[in-house]
Amino acid sequence: MSISIKFEFKFYVNREVNKNQKNDDVLLQSRFLQLADQEVERLKLSLSPSTIENYKTFLRSIQFYMQENIIVSDVNEQFVKGYERWLRNRNLCLNTVSCYMRSFRSLLNRINGENHTRVFKGVYTGRSK
Repeated sequence: MSISIKFEFKFYVNREVNKNQKNDDVLLQSRFLQLADQEVERLKLSLSPSTIENYKTFLRSIQFYMQENIIVSDVNEQFVKGYERWLRNRNLCLNTVSCYMRSFRSLLNRINGENHTRVFKGVYTGRSK
């Protein structure tokens, strides 16, 4: 019987890079609803009341959709499409679904500091007559 042991060492030359990487990893492992709620609270003074209400309505809706609060890194194309399908199955107006999806994309971009257009590819975010 033989035993094999493997060690892996990671060295970071630049502490600033290591610190930023660690912050990004922590952010991606954070819970989406808490981060989104904190972001809405932070934006209260800089955005219109109607936009804040749209964000809050979206947050209530997605909280109802989720079985459990997911981490930010789990928000992927499959999750977004599932949420859109769930909204449509509730017989919501196309513009209502679009408003929720725009709020979702906006908050996700604000939380993560990235552009998540690929995650929302194929999701209707326009306005119909």
